[in-house]
Amino acid sequence: MPSQFWFGVIGGKLMFYAASYQTGGSSGTVQGNTTVTDGNWHHVGIVQNGTAYTFYVDGAADGSITSGTPVTYDSGRGGAIGYDPLDVEYGSDPQYFYGSIDEVGVWNASLSASDFANLYNSGAGRQYPF
Repeated sequence: MPSQFWFGVIGGKLMFYAASYQTGGSSGTVQGNTTVTDGNWHHVGIVQNGTAYTFYVDGAADGSITSGTPVTYDSGRGGAIGYDPLDVEYGSDPQYFYGSIDEVGVWNASLSASDFANLYNSGAGRQYPF
């Protein structure tokens, strides 16, 4: 079974779900505290560092969870932005994101709180390494 992650908006707040079926079904859910459906652009991100997951909104930590076994990702599967590809694969509602997404970045290392603050405050968009 594949691993999956899901990053979306529920009830106006960011939600991230990760599950690793290769490591015995471990999963974790992080929900942010900041309402992001206010009509403004927001800089958002999620960091996985072992079993810890932390949300960032507009350069500041906005919720975290430590959960069981670290989620590992299947590098043989393509990623997706704006919908849940496993829902499509298994015939469920793919939970499409209705909004605008700009300047997506994925790193192979955990960014720090100061990295997120620098990305948000730089005004230069997605620039890494610093």
